[in-house]
Amino acid sequence: MRLNQHIGGEKMPEKLLKINELVEYVGLSRSSVYRLASLNRFPKPVRIGIRAVAWKSSDINAWLSRLGTD
Repeated sequence: MRLNQHIGGEKMPEKLLKINELVEYVGLSRSSVYRLASLNRFPKPVRIGIRAVAWKSSDINAWLSRLGTD
């Protein structure tokens, strides 16, 4: 599933990362992702179904960029 994001007047598809892709991408465990999100120290997921969530790639990349500046 993809969301559209406007960048420079042009639509860019945004990738939604499911938990398995996310933990591989950021190098955290599933429990760490959910714990940090509950503490507002990690981006919150978006609901994509009744029992499914995913994370916006732009939110994750922004979070990773902030880590590099701390």
